[in-house]
Amino acid sequence: MLIGVYTGDYIKSTPAEVIAQLPCDDKAKAALAKKLKGAKFETDRDNLINIGGLSEDDAGDYAYMYAEAVVWQTLCRVAEMSGADKECIIRSINLGVSVDSSTKIAVT
Repeated sequence: MLIGVYTGDYIKSTPAEVIAQLPCDDKAKAALAKKLKGAKFETDRDNLINIGGLSEDDAGDYAYMYAEAVVWQTLCRVAEMSGADKECIIRSINLGVSVDSSTKIAVT
């Protein structure tokens, strides 16, 4: 969650709202609500393809959006439990977190 907030990889929406926007029937949405976690992109994308019947591109977009909604939901829960303002938490995270990224190369 800290990295997601620091890098701005979140949307101010709940995972349930993302599921409600899916272009599939209510039965598939109910099944996806149980299957999607927002933790592993590939698994969520595959579930959206297999259960929701989405194309690979659409499934990837919705899996990414779902993961961002999970970051926001986690931030909201932390704010609620601590009694702090969400914007204050975001400012504190931006001041106190350092994120380093690198390119991973594998030779096969």
